[in-house]
Amino acid sequence: MRSGLVEPLSNLDDAGARRWLDCELAAFVENRCRTRLDLDTLDDAARARWTQNALTRDTLLVDPRNEDQRRAYWIVDDGERVGTVALETRVLGRYLHLTSLYVEPRLRGKRHASRVLERCRDLCYEAGLPGLGLDTAWSWQSAVRFYLRAGMWVWGWKNGLRFVFDATVPRYSIEVVADEAILSIHEGGHEGGHEGGHEGGHEGGHDNGKDRAVLRARNEGTRLGWHADPALEDRLSHVRGLAIGTLSVALAMRGWPLIRSSEQWTIQVGRGFSDSGGPEGLAWKLQRYEAWERHHGWPLSTPRIPGLLYPEWEDLQRS
Repeated sequence: MRSGLVEPLSNLDDAGARRWLDCELAAFVENRCRTRLDLDTLDDAARARWTQNALTRDTLLVDPRNEDQRRAYWIVDDGERVGTVALETRVLGRYLHLTSLYVEPRLRGKRHASRVLERCRDLCYEAGLPGLGLDTAWSWQSAVRFYLRAGMWVWGWKNGLRFVFDATVPRYSIEVVADEAILSIHEGGHEGGHEGGHEGGHEGGHDNGKDRAVLRARNEGTRLGWHADPALEDRLSHVRGLAIGTLSVALAMRGWPLIRSSEQWTIQVGRGFSDSGGPEGLAWKLQRYEAWERHHGWPLSTPRIPGLLYPEWEDLQRS
């Protein structure tokens, strides 16, 4: 990937590799420990302490010079390195995967991350790939909000929240008024999400398309009201799973109930369909995600979902 937005990590020396790894570490520390690191003052003792506090055996950092399945870049602004981004070199499933995106806190607010994300998406489309995918954790609330605002669809939540841009599906918007939420897709005009969807409406000029409401949800206190356009089972079936997953995550971010009925809970959870699909599957996974975070001693600042019991990790392992 070559553009004015990024710079490849060519001829990376020890200091450059250390800075890259510090950015990677800082992302975990900020999102797991709720602490923003000053990379300019970070020393070896602090690195060791934060590595122990914020990382697990599954999230050990890898020197970008030693990788052959990922390409790492600096995000640059007027010649200054402001953050990091990395892409897999292999296409897994349908999508090319973005595995790192970080902008230093003092340099945020200038749309660096948004422009890089959009450029990665467009490069996938130009290369003939269906789109771009990435994974993030439910507890990384600022990241979840960012990807929803960017118009990414939620593909599922097997090991975390998976977001995708997909050229084969239309863009969407989510409008929330009082206790009702509506997810609409944009039919006709420019498709493929090239212009992005976001919560609350569409940006950009007119393109002769129209919005069609395909999912409606209602906050009923401890239960979730739900109505789907019948077209999602027919001509819009390619959008169905993405639409349900995306609206479910958007509602969870607002602390809405995710359980429609005990029958739906049994269907989505009791039969083992909790890696994607309906809001009940997401609700079950959120309990597991948060139990795992508490088990590691990381503070949580996530919405409380009505009707969930939030068991401890040890209890889940015994069940």
